Amino acid sequence: MRVRRRLAVVLGATALSVTGGTLPAPAHADVAGATATAAVRTQAGEVIGQVSFQQVGAKVSVRAVLRGLAPADDFHGFHIHANGACDGDFTSAGGHWNPGGTTHGDHQGDLPVLYANADGVARANVMVDTFTVDQLLADPGGVAVIVHAGRDNYANIPARYTTESGAGPDAATLATGDAGGRFACGVISANTPAPVGGYWMAAADGGVFTHGDAAFHGSQGGRRLNQPVVGVAATPGGSGYYLAARDGGVFTHGDAAFAGSAGSLRLNAPVVGIATPPAHARAAIQNQAGSQIGHVTFTQVGQRVRVRAHVTGLEPRSEFHGFHIHTNGSCTGDFVASAGGHWNPAGAPHGDHAGDLPVLYADAAGVARADYTTDAFSVAQLLSDDGGVSVIVHGGRDNYANIPSRYSTTAGPGPDAATLATGDAGARVGCGVVAPVGGTTGAGYWLAAADGGVFAYGDAPFAGSAGAIKLNAPVVGIASTPSGNGYWLVASDGGVFSYGDARFHGSAGSLKLNQPIVAILATPTGDGYVLVARDGGVFTYGDATFAGSAGAIRLNQPIVGGALSETGHGYWLFASDGGVFSYGDAGFRGSQGATRLNSPVIAGAAAA
Repeated sequence: MRVRRRLAVVLGATALSVTGGTLPAPAHADVAGATATAAVRTQAGEVIGQVSFQQVGAKVSVRAVLRGLAPADDFHGFHIHANGACDGDFTSAGGHWNPGGTTHGDHQGDLPVLYANADGVARANVMVDTFTVDQLLADPGGVAVIVHAGRDNYANIPARYTTESGAGPDAATLATGDAGGRFACGVISANTPAPVGGYWMAAADGGVFTHGDAAFHGSQGGRRLNQPVVGVAATPGGSGYYLAARDGGVFTHGDAAFAGSAGSLRLNAPVVGIATPPAHARAAIQNQAGSQIGHVTFTQVGQRVRVRAHVTGLEPRSEFHGFHIHTNGSCTGDFVASAGGHWNPAGAPHGDHAGDLPVLYADAAGVARADYTTDAFSVAQLLSDDGGVSVIVHGGRDNYANIPSRYSTTAGPGPDAATLATGDAGARVGCGVVAPVGGTTGAGYWLAAADGGVFAYGDAPFAGSAGAIKLNAPVVGIASTPSGNGYWLVASDGGVFSYGDARFHGSAGSLKLNQPIVAILATPTGDGYVLVARDGGVFTYGDATFAGSAGAIRLNQPIVGGALSETGHGYWLFASDGGVFSYGDAGFRGSQGATRLNSPVIAGAAAA
């Protein structure tokens, strides 16, 4: 057990961007807007999932949840097409949606490829700025989503390849990306997305209530507690959770491993919350100048790995970038010799390398944000590789070795050795060594006390505390950064304290609040957070999306906690009577509001 308290520098106390209660969101805030969906079906008419679109400020969050894709264990072209029709073999959907009249790879409807796992399931969420939801819905003939049977080459056919038309991509490639047959199709319409995800609510007596995808792993509800439960936190993979009691006791359920508690300590102030590192491994991405430009995290979720990427400063902008795991855990110089070739334990050609990943899309500001699952490797495999592995972001598009046989080089038709090794993705503009979060992949968590004290256990590193500071108001919550190398504390007056790699994005400490703050929710990127007030008011900072609040609603019971959706573009608010309020893309999955509770709900957590 590690129990440590230290003084840390407290960063600032002025609000940078605030949205809360019934106040309008500032012009520069990301605000959740219009939504659209497509129910995706095969040519046989079977509905296999949904693609949803949500306007978030100037960008659109595109989320795909699909099953039954074939071939499995492969990449699939993914585009918006020009006609809102899905008949027959789906040629009714027309060509790629391309209002700008550009070539493939620059079509407004071009999207990052989907990866189908061994069971044919694909889950992905990406941010794009090439269209708005209103543009999709305003197209005169409607538009449709198509999932292709083959890979997209993004028209990346190097000039060494020739056809009868000459060198480089021909007209067919410049129109289609050679992504093959149309496996599935869905007409885009102005509907609210079907709810996904789930959440747990914990009661003061240790009872646990599950909704949506959140599985029940046990509770303390029938046991005698020394002190009431005050917090709940999910394990990184969502297959378990921790409950924290007011006296520092910790209770584990599912795959949550016990790493220590403060239950036997004499505390200066009661424990008020618990947080866990959200991933098992991470890579801090740097450019060739040595500046950190983003991060990639890896979380084992059952048999799959959830990959989350947030990279900034990419060039060229408004472009797709190859994205791979490479064979050496080193990032020096131009990243070529140090990181080596693609990580490829099976000796397969490109497109089937274990380290091949869906391309990243860099928007007009050079920012790429993606979230998807893959079963091509496990976190344990990444971390056990001799010499380590690294993540590389390339300067060019990946063609996934999809060079049709009509193309030839001096080596013959189809992809040559260079393409089969690299995908012709170009220079290496970003690199990060994959390392375990906190130094191990074991259990870890932090407990936060009302006086700002922080207690770190297992692989959760201690990064500082407010325990030696005279606070204006007590601390009420704690949230981890994506890397697990830092955290934020929030006080009931809205003051925010940041430690480790947690950046300060503003606070409500200088505002006159209608009701005290009760929780802080960190965004998936770590570049923002949401503060939740007892009256349901919501305050957003950094890149946090404002999606609405309960600040103007007369509540039956006060709000006691909240949780972000998997995309970060929505959230749930939890009331002490078990009521649940959902905003943005956080779909309502149920509540205990009509149930007679033995003890009030005190907190909630989202399932992975």
